Amino acid sequence: MSHRTLPVVLVAALAGQALAQTAVATVNDPKSHGTLGDAKLSLEEAIRYANDDLFVNQLSAAERAQITGTGPLAEARIGVPTITLERLLTPIVTVSHSHVHFHMMSAPALALPAVIDGTGFDVVLTIRTNHAELHGLVIQGGKVGVDGDSSLHYHPGEKITLHDVEFMGQTEAGLRLRVPGNPPGQQVPVLLEHVHFMDLPIAIDLIDAGSFGSMALVAEHLEIVNCKVGIQATVTAMGGISTAEFFRSNILGAENAVVVRRPNAASDGQWFMRFVHGVVTATRNGIDVQGSNGETVIHHHHLLLRGGAGPTDHALITWPRTARFDVHGSENVVDGNVTILANRSSRRIWQQNTRYTNGTFTLDNEGTAPELQWNVFESVPLVIPATSRTPFTVKACEFVRSPIAGNSTLGALTLDGCYLGSSPLSGSVTNNNQAPGRWLGRSRVVPAHVNLGQPVYLSLDLQPGIAAVWLLGDSMARPQTTNYPFRYYLDLNAMLVLPGVYTLMDTVTLTVPNVASLRGAEFYAQPVTVPTAGQSYVPAFLLPPGGVFQIE
Repeated sequence: MSHRTLPVVLVAALAGQALAQTAVATVNDPKSHGTLGDAKLSLEEAIRYANDDLFVNQLSAAERAQITGTGPLAEARIGVPTITLERLLTPIVTVSHSHVHFHMMSAPALALPAVIDGTGFDVVLTIRTNHAELHGLVIQGGKVGVDGDSSLHYHPGEKITLHDVEFMGQTEAGLRLRVPGNPPGQQVPVLLEHVHFMDLPIAIDLIDAGSFGSMALVAEHLEIVNCKVGIQATVTAMGGISTAEFFRSNILGAENAVVVRRPNAASDGQWFMRFVHGVVTATRNGIDVQGSNGETVIHHHHLLLRGGAGPTDHALITWPRTARFDVHGSENVVDGNVTILANRSSRRIWQQNTRYTNGTFTLDNEGTAPELQWNVFESVPLVIPATSRTPFTVKACEFVRSPIAGNSTLGALTLDGCYLGSSPLSGSVTNNNQAPGRWLGRSRVVPAHVNLGQPVYLSLDLQPGIAAVWLLGDSMARPQTTNYPFRYYLDLNAMLVLPGVYTLMDTVTLTVPNVASLRGAEFYAQPVTVPTAGQSYVPAFLLPPGGVFQIE
């Protein structure tokens, strides 16, 4: 009999059927562990089943009735309003199922998200695999809400995912993510979406002790409210690159919003943090970064960033002077003190298209020449300490009631095309091509969330002799930098120019069409300004920060 090969399409279909043979469990026991063999399926039993540590034939008929399908457990639905921990739950590891991503979620029948209450215990849920997802849950109590890493089960291409999860009542940290010294090249990949933290000592605690491993965290739409520390990162990594990126996220009312600590000066792993779109407010420090021998990268774009009003409080601070940094900020509003210290191996200090208010901007650097361009300083003195060793040029900035002190001969400062309004110069400062008037404008787009049929207001506050048009397009989470030093937060391939040319203080009202398919869409409104009175000191066009809005 001749050998016959199955058609490729049939083979693919059969393979798909095999992969689809997974089970779904409904947890109906309000006690975390319950009793094996009783009438209810507990969360502990579901986790052990997912881990291949418990098998169907060990369950009672009533417990088996809560499981549909066959094969590995792919989903555990919490079918009771609250599960109370009796003791620590078994860590989620799902070791033997490389193709199954384990989901834990509230059952669709529940009116409100299910609560997992770990009050009095060290940790509520422990995840030791990147094949796990939490969705639509409230994690309550415990010293730590969720403790996650991939130390027991890592699979390329997978990630720990938290979506629509709320943390409350923890006494140490809501979410703790760790790189515990993984093998070379192994990551701890994490995705956070619509995760909320309220009234905690630390909302997100990141611990990177990797050895040529890395953390790869991407977060969107986080709300961190009234937590003493919003995001804390402790980095002792040797080698490798770790990333933590936060998009469209807010940290409100923190004592210290973002804290990075590198206690081992020899730590040479690169630590990369990026913030795009959001509000970060703190009563002490907004972004406070201690560096090391390894490069510490702090990118911050399109933020409202506010620190406390005390003399030692900061909206942004990088330190010590002996550490290596890459600091890039643009399209921000920064309220409070800014101090940037960096050593000679620091790659970049860029602050562009940003408005600074109510503080002092101090820059002490011995590396590549900083680039300050198109910034407005209002009641923010610019101070170059005597220890600074790199001369640089400030380009086309506006200083209003903001004295400029160049206290270093080796780090002499040159102004090129800047406006000085009640802003005296002292020390090693050269003033070239002084601008006779102001030209940098600002805009406001409100509300950030708008319902169908409701208005969005695009407001401008421009200097005399400046006109603007508005561009509208799909919003982009990660700004395009194809035309340095401009950054585009809207899709240039799918945008339109709104009718009208606007000057001085003007507002455009857009009414969102009452079209259901627009729900969830996100747009960015971008003003483009041009000089209208032949001002030679004004760039041919500028892009003041615009605004993003989402249709709900």
